[in-house]
Amino acid sequence: MQDFLINKMSLSVNSETLEHIHALLISQGGTLLAEEYFSGHDEVWGEDIGKIDFNKDTLHDIRSVTKSIVSILYGIAMEYQQVPHLGSPIIEHFPEYRKDANFDHINIEHALTMTMGIEWNENCPYHDISNDEIGMELAQDRYGYIFSKAVTGRAGETWCYSGGSTALLGRIIEKYTHCTLPEFANKVLFKELGITNFKWHKGIDGVASAASGLRLTARDLLKIGQLILNKGRWSGNDIVPAIWIKESITPRFFTGTEHYGYLWYIDQYKSPVSGHTYDWYAAFGNGGQILLIIPDLESVIVIFSGEYNKVDIWNSLFSLLEEIIFPRLEELFY
Repeated sequence: MQDFLINKMSLSVNSETLEHIHALLISQGGTLLAEEYFSGHDEVWGEDIGKIDFNKDTLHDIRSVTKSIVSILYGIAMEYQQVPHLGSPIIEHFPEYRKDANFDHINIEHALTMTMGIEWNENCPYHDISNDEIGMELAQDRYGYIFSKAVTGRAGETWCYSGGSTALLGRIIEKYTHCTLPEFANKVLFKELGITNFKWHKGIDGVASAASGLRLTARDLLKIGQLILNKGRWSGNDIVPAIWIKESITPRFFTGTEHYGYLWYIDQYKSPVSGHTYDWYAAFGNGGQILLIIPDLESVIVIFSGEYNKVDIWNSLFSLLEEIIFPRLEELFY
């Protein structure tokens, strides 16, 4: 598997569009089939750190893949009955920011599905202050920044990508677990998976970024994917409630390209060979960070890349997935 993939990939990785891949890991049936690392320029939360020779111990920004991990953490906290139910109005947990009734009908599920109905724009590069996530991370009070936004639509109707939604969920977790987000993640998730090497960036206000701040190794992100594939079980222990995973990967809104659940993307791949349609669910991060799970093929894929703020990387990476990786996984599985 590994030789086949890398030989086929070499032409692509050496091309102009895919030369910024930093790591590729693939597992099937719980077995690591491919693990490749490359050299390339990288950033740490927007700051250039030069050329890096990546390896199994190298931490990498996972950017918005962080959001899907926050979803996992919320599900664990719900199982412990530490955080509010999904129908709970968000403003009830931020009473100091309540100015009028505009936010009263926005609940936690709306934050999980990014359908809060507030004014929010992340369509410009993530080094631009007009990008609301950047504005939030540079604000002295991120929650004040979020609640200063106008309510522009009915909650639960329109999907709008929003790091602010995830920031609110992160704060609710912190408020009711009495832990910082990194502390809670370490306690209930990372330690359970044997993850000891991680970092979590903070905004200017000193708060860990729930939207994009986590740095992990590729191997450890693969573990999280395997945990989700295993319906929350790891080494015989239930880490994440299976019902939460099922709800999280249930399609709820269409983003324009994929469907969206509770901070997870959901879509399908139709094999040109067998004609079979495979469901997949994934977490994506700026620059080409991917955690993708194909349950029917018992497969988990992790890709780290360095093409931050370049949307063309996604076409290249999906060509790699659909033309090379997915067909080979299907061939091996059957």
